[in-house]
Amino acid sequence: MRPTVFDFATHSLSLISRNWVEMLRISAVRVLIYIVAVVALEVALWSSPLFDGSRAVFYVGLTVCIEMVFIAWLAVPWHRYVLLSERQGWRASIPGRATLSYALWAVLLIAGAFLPVIALAPFGWLGGGFPFVVGILAFGLVLFGLYVGFRLSLVLPSIAVGRPLRLAEVWSLTGPHRAVIAGVLALIIGVYLLVGWVGILLESLHPALIVAATPLSWLSLLFDVSVLTTLYGHIVEDRPLT
Repeated sequence: MRPTVFDFATHSLSLISRNWVEMLRISAVRVLIYIVAVVALEVALWSSPLFDGSRAVFYVGLTVCIEMVFIAWLAVPWHRYVLLSERQGWRASIPGRATLSYALWAVLLIAGAFLPVIALAPFGWLGGGFPFVVGILAFGLVLFGLYVGFRLSLVLPSIAVGRPLRLAEVWSLTGPHRAVIAGVLALIIGVYLLVGWVGILLESLHPALIVAATPLSWLSLLFDVSVLTTLYGHIVEDRPLT
């Protein structure tokens, strides 16, 4: 009997609960460095008398780059700990080649997921008389792009453990599991929406309460990385979900 979405979810949660000390070793210092870097960047740009629209775009782009490197910086040692039993210390190492390669591939997969919608953009004005149809088509293309990107994202753990797979190999390996992968993707999207809703709710009560949503975002990220680790371990390495 093939594992279900519930099996992948519970196994991913158990990875966190059973290894919470290692999780703290890997993520605590990295999260603090990330927060300091983003806050320092925001203060530097917004306090500048020369701040304008172009700088705003630069800020957003730089923040996204920092965030992707941070995610890779956290994900790579977690993948290696779970899949290779490689223990980590409390001191965060400088991001290396695997981390930067992981971040680059993550950016490419995310960008690729939205390519169908970008390709549809020139036709948006042509469908001005049918906005509902164009909206439904765009929504469907986003879901399709996210599904394809998520299936191919198993290339990321392979990079982390030093055994990179080709995209064609990943697509072939995930083929028999496409239904459960779609279910897992729906679960991850649901978790992201829930965490985002909680953050908006807290901020509406008081702007300072947005800080309280940080641990939820952290756990959500760790859950996503653990899900990716579990999928790779079971589909690529044929590990049982025990």
